[in-house]
Amino acid sequence: MSKKITLFLFIIFCFIKVYSQTNNQNENEFKIVGKWNICEIKDKSGVRTTLHCHDEVIFKNDLTGVILYSEEDEFFKWKIINDKISFSQNTKKNEYIFHLEYELKFTIKNRFIELELIDVNGDSIILRRTKTTATNSG
Repeated sequence: MSKKITLFLFIIFCFIKVYSQTNNQNENEFKIVGKWNICEIKDKSGVRTTLHCHDEVIFKNDLTGVILYSEEDEFFKWKIINDKISFSQNTKKNEYIFHLEYELKFTIKNRFIELELIDVNGDSIILRRTKTTATNSG
């Protein structure tokens, strides 16, 4: 009898863990969809380079996206697994801004939401959007 209870509790625990990860993944996908501006690059020592937020990134519901540059757009695919976002590019450029995988960090500021994409080396790409853009995008 105790083996059945232990097995039952183990199954329930596994279900809750998987549901929690899936729910968090869906929540991050929902938060990221929409239009963002590329505003800063930060190296692992914390030194920030401001990019003036001119280039736009659009994350779409179908897990594709586009970076809108002044001369040519770059298309990509994205997915979130275990609080990490990974990218694959659709265009054939040598200089591609998003590499393989980043940790996601959302920060809510007074006037905007900041999304920091942190790579394995500790370097970051910082995206921002206004709070009104976040509630109206999708």
